[in-house]
Amino acid sequence: MRTQALQLVLFALFVLGTAAGAQERTLRISFDDLDSLVAGNSPLAQTRSLELDRVHASREADLRWSNPELEYEHERVDAEREQVVALGKSFELPWKTSRRRAEWKYRIEAADWRREQTHRQQLAEIRGGYVALSLYQRQLAILDQLDTTLDDVARIAAVRHEEGRISGIESRQIQLAAISVTGTRLELLAEYRQRRADWLTALGMNPADSLSLATAVTFAPRQLPGRDELVAAAASTPGLRVLEAEQLALAAHVDVQRSWLLPEVALSGGYKTVDPDLGGFVAGISLQLPLFSQNQASIRGAEIERSLVATEAERERSRMSARIDALLTSIQETQRMLEEFTSISGANPDALEDLLVAYADGWLSLPDLLNAVQLEAGSLAGHTTLVLTWYESLFALEALTGIDLARLPQE
Repeated sequence: MRTQALQLVLFALFVLGTAAGAQERTLRISFDDLDSLVAGNSPLAQTRSLELDRVHASREADLRWSNPELEYEHERVDAEREQVVALGKSFELPWKTSRRRAEWKYRIEAADWRREQTHRQQLAEIRGGYVALSLYQRQLAILDQLDTTLDDVARIAAVRHEEGRISGIESRQIQLAAISVTGTRLELLAEYRQRRADWLTALGMNPADSLSLATAVTFAPRQLPGRDELVAAAASTPGLRVLEAEQLALAAHVDVQRSWLLPEVALSGGYKTVDPDLGGFVAGISLQLPLFSQNQASIRGAEIERSLVATEAERERSRMSARIDALLTSIQETQRMLEEFTSISGANPDALEDLLVAYADGWLSLPDLLNAVQLEAGSLAGHTTLVLTWYESLFALEALTGIDLARLPQE
């Protein structure tokens, strides 16, 4: 009995250990991995691929040949009996078939470009998420350092308070400052956890897995192409290609609607017998005559739809140009501010340690120290926002133009 109980305990420990090991799996992802992950693992990419497959399936269903019809007639009048067995088939006329094939060709092209557009847009979002998570990790680490600094200040202040050199009010100020930094850290940590879960879910990964970002995110100024070059590159963006392909598809659809004036011909052939001893082959042909409807309503509707897409394409070109201007302005402004920030913060990377030493040696008053700590926390948040805005603008501009702009600098 004890042996069985021991076996059950060992089995339970093995299962728990296996489950724990599965939960502690670490995902190590580099920036260069993102393109292939978005293309091959993203649920949105898989959805777009299925939509493209659906368009192909719809094309095959629409262009397939109709089945032939088998007809049998039997008529008997008094002693005379008449029977007919015939096989009929409707055939679409060649000009209509060619136009329908052209329409489906452009619809497939539009779906393919739409998938490429989705890939570019999602890749820009995923890259932005990668940068954000890396920056949040760095900001959380520095906030931890601020917490540690305030703990050290609190110990120094406690000694001075016992010596009667500072009042209890100053000790309380330190505690309030520590609470403020901790609150900022917890707020950022909650945002980091939510963004991390959304980011991994968008990549089709398990949010419960640990995440290791293998590529460091740093700021390095960029020399961007000129506006004219960017606008020229954006002229072939997938978003515009989708609209251009849809225009061609609708133009072919207008021709398809016009072909309904004489869309198909039906042929039939068979054998007819008339008792007692008469029989012979029969053949027939039928055409649809456009006497009561020339399909004008459908033709007009297709022409209107084509005009709407053409108008949307013109609006998209205008929006694209305005978007490029806005992104260039954002990148240039944030880059200037980041260069200024780098020149200030880079001159003294050990600022926190220097502040603590200055306070411990009595060169810096407590209010000045606490103000400096708050400034460090505020500037850190501002720097994170600036770097993230700069990278997200680069990623969006790259998605819009297709020009490689946003590779992370190698340390």
